[in-house]
Amino acid sequence: MPREGVREDRVKKATPEADRAVLRLYADLAGQLGFDSSEIVALQQYPDARAMPADCSPSRPLLVTSGPGLPKPLRCGIPRCRAYEEDRGSLFIHHLHDERQEQGEGITSFFVRRSVYFAFSGRPTKMPATGRGSASLSPLGSHFRGPSPDFSQPPRPGTSESHGTGEHMERDMDLILSYYAQELGASQARGEAEDSDQSQGGAGNTEHERLALEAQERERRRGKRLDKARRARAKQEREKKEQERQEHERLAQERLDLLRMEKERQAAQEQMEQEGIEQERIEQERLEQMEHEKVQINFIIKEGVVWRDLPPVTVQSGDTSDFEYFIE
Repeated sequence: MPREGVREDRVKKATPEADRAVLRLYADLAGQLGFDSSEIVALQQYPDARAMPADCSPSRPLLVTSGPGLPKPLRCGIPRCRAYEEDRGSLFIHHLHDERQEQGEGITSFFVRRSVYFAFSGRPTKMPATGRGSASLSPLGSHFRGPSPDFSQPPRPGTSESHGTGEHMERDMDLILSYYAQELGASQARGEAEDSDQSQGGAGNTEHERLALEAQERERRRGKRLDKARRARAKQEREKKEQERQEHERLAQERLDLLRMEKERQAAQEQMEQEGIEQERIEQERLEQMEHEKVQINFIIKEGVVWRDLPPVTVQSGDTSDFEYFIE
């Protein structure tokens, strides 16, 4: 089953469609200033926010909360969509200029929006009426009549503007200091609770430590036995490997000796064969030489008036010994 998609809290982008109630206010203002056109008449047909009943006004937004509040990374820059949807119904003058003081552990997104508004527009020197009259909703109400204040320059000392701004800054500082004071108190309370738990558990620490030491001693002895057995097995394996290595070397040496002896035998046999062949060759040459050196002596004998050949005699040419020839 596929997982459900998590809705991402993205940065709120500029709304391309204008608020019709705001356009109606500007159209009414243009008519009051003497302007007249078909576009102004068309804009005056939009619903008038000032005609809304009093019970339809949004409730007063919270500035602080009991939890951690808005995370620090989301306290600057463009607001997120979720925070914008929650605060868009409260972005009115009578909410932004509300001077009430609240205490809590964290700040809300509306507190951040109001701080951004004060950073660009400055703090009001006078709290406007909380009613929903035309003056409180008019873009150019009585609260902003007169020359626009210059927020690029610091307020002059001794003026009402300087006094009002300093007073609001002191109130904001009181709110921040109260938040950190509560955090410090909560941390101290948690530390005292932990110390109390440690003091209550001190009685059982001795028995727990004794059992822990006994367990450590048993574990140490067990580890020692295992280490001894491991060393014995390692020694046996080393001896076995050494025996196998020696046996392998012995067999290899025997094979080498057999090969060497076989080669020597073959070499001796080949040498004997060569010597026999050489002797045969020498003997053959000697016989051939002797055959060439033989001399044949022919004898004839006269018997009466007839000469008869006698068997020839073959002798060596270098043989100087005497020989006798018997005639039968």
